[in-house]
Amino acid sequence: MALAGKDQNVENDNTAAGTVGALVFWPAMFAFDLSQKEQIEMRAYQDRNRHLNYLLNSNKCL
Repeated sequence: MALAGKDQNVENDNTAAGTVGALVFWPAMFAFDLSQKEQIEMRAYQDRNRHLNYLLNSNKCL
């Protein structure tokens, strides 16, 4: 029975730590960049790479 009490204490400690973390660090949520800039940039890199590979293959540069 002593182990069951310890598990409950650990769970309570984890819940408390999570709650405190959410309350203390909630302003950091506004620092997240939720825009799609990185995805757009990555797609542009992929398109450029695809086009360069096309040019390489069509002109038989290798």
